[in-house]
Amino acid sequence: PDSDLVMYSAGVQYKKSDALTFGVSYMYQHNKSRSVTNQRIPGMPGIDGEFTDAGAHALTLGLIYSF
Repeated sequence: PDSDLVMYSAGVQYKKSDALTFGVSYMYQHNKSRSVTNQRIPGMPGIDGEFTDAGAHALTLGLIYSF
């Protein structure tokens, strides 16, 4: 659904040596609630509704090896 949202993210990298780096990041997205009221089209019912508690989590782990 098309609604306003807020998104937070953070990440860190740790360089173990010249050749090896580890990384981790996290992202959280929260969509604000939204009500939908559609105009009725002759012969077709309108679809009305409410979107609540929408969001997403993403966790990323990374490994970089240079040789």
